[in-house]
Amino acid sequence: LFNEQTKNCFQFPVAGCRLFSIDFILIHQAKALTIISVMIESNEESGAISLLDQQHTTTEHQILPESYIENDPDGDPATLTSTSKSGGASLLSSIITLTNTVMGAGMLGLPGAFAGCGTISGSILLLLAALGSANGLRLLSISAETVGMSEGSSFYRVANASIPRYTILIDLAVAMKCFGVATSYFITFSDCMVDAMRYLQGPELLISRYFWVSCALVLVLPISFFRTLDALKFTSTLSLVLIFSLAVGIVLFAEGVEDPCEGFEYSQQAEESVEVARLLMNSTTPEVENCRGDTTHFESLSHTLQNLPIFVFSFTCQQNIFGVLNELRNRTPQRINRMIGTCLSTAFILYIIVAVAGYGTYGDNVASDILLNYPNTKLVTIMRVCIAIMMALSYPLQLDPSRRCLFTLVSSIQSMINGDKKMESTVCCSDSENDGFSLSTTEKLNLSLDELSLERPINQAVPQPTTLSTTNTTVSTTSNTTFRIVTIIFLLLSYTLAMVIQDLGVVLAVVGATGSTMVAYILPGAIYWNLHDSRSNRTMMGLAALQFIIGCLIVPTSLYYIIFG
Repeated sequence: LFNEQTKNCFQFPVAGCRLFSIDFILIHQAKALTIISVMIESNEESGAISLLDQQHTTTEHQILPESYIENDPDGDPATLTSTSKSGGASLLSSIITLTNTVMGAGMLGLPGAFAGCGTISGSILLLLAALGSANGLRLLSISAETVGMSEGSSFYRVANASIPRYTILIDLAVAMKCFGVATSYFITFSDCMVDAMRYLQGPELLISRYFWVSCALVLVLPISFFRTLDALKFTSTLSLVLIFSLAVGIVLFAEGVEDPCEGFEYSQQAEESVEVARLLMNSTTPEVENCRGDTTHFESLSHTLQNLPIFVFSFTCQQNIFGVLNELRNRTPQRINRMIGTCLSTAFILYIIVAVAGYGTYGDNVASDILLNYPNTKLVTIMRVCIAIMMALSYPLQLDPSRRCLFTLVSSIQSMINGDKKMESTVCCSDSENDGFSLSTTEKLNLSLDELSLERPINQAVPQPTTLSTTNTTVSTTSNTTFRIVTIIFLLLSYTLAMVIQDLGVVLAVVGATGSTMVAYILPGAIYWNLHDSRSNRTMMGLAALQFIIGCLIVPTSLYYIIFG
């Protein structure tokens, strides 16, 4: 490893560098031999397993970079692990956090998406979207471990290691995407509570959306200053309970326990939504004459593609995968895959139930938001209140990744202002003439003996050269002042935008079509492709390429239908 790290120095024409390199190697090799001797003596005294076996039987795992390890027989680096700095969150807590990030009020639009493409086509697209999201999460998790997680993973670190030229733009895009979604939560909260208060015939103050936007801000304040996602596990659990309660209400209407056509008086908003949906499907009967419409198994290709973004965005949660990985205890590939599989399987099952039940209830008369179809009853009012509370509880899950991105952006700007030349040093884990591992001259000369302290487990990955500036600052190491300032600014900007704009409309649709697709498809594929050798695992490289290509196809398709209808 030490020869590998310093061999480039021999290529320099300066004799002093050669002499230093020789001394450097001899000293570090002596240090390594000392560590090995101590470990062997310790094993002999305690009857422990051999050093070779110990390298594969750690309690906390980290996938090693391909430049540090030999591939397994199948060529999958994800099966090789070593000790790393894991978090304290349990597997269940991580599953709850990631699942709550996936599921939200967006599932209310799935019945309308099924109306646009048919039951069978919709089910297939929903399954493919779930598989695509799972593949994206796996690509990002492997990439995070490849780069190294001793200092915590983030979009900045993996992007800086794979595509450093676009690192700042990627962080900015993720931050803006999460900011837009978080702001929409405030707007949805106020709309749901206003509708609920109108049914309850509350006073004029309680029917004001400005009042409820302010209430939403007050509700999210206490839970917006947690530094870890694990600290939000109780609010995430409550949010999931509300989501499942909402699904139960939809099923009750579908099974006839509650009359979905009671009074059969659509609100003006519902009628407009249904009419627009019918016109987009070239229906010959745009007027709503019956509560229940017709259902179909398939629709035309153009209508199916028009609803594709809804399915894709329903499973977007990649913005929080790095935070969840940082906090997961005993971070092994098996536990990571179990977390991803459980999360997306749960979301898929719930989504398919809601979509089929909602579409089966109203057919092609279903609105883009199925709650608009339901009569104004106590149950529907309770469902609206559940959505409002769920939005408030889910707000920090959009704030956290955006805040992490903003930290790195602020650090980058500070480094540039201070003239930090160390910004030019970046991680390079891709395949190159140096076997995928390159070091700048400064990094080579600054490696110290402390990096191979006797306290470091022999099977732990050697610290990787990272950007020497402060751009890798994590939430845990950010000062309290900076943390609070960034959080407060985010909250105030989001609150102000929600007070001024009642409906983000096309703006959110464009941000979702570009930002969500980039986070879920384009970035996972591009990052994995640039970090790994195509000879290591051709299956994963093929999946990474497919993920990237699908994302590049979804963006123009989504934008076309958003702009031209």
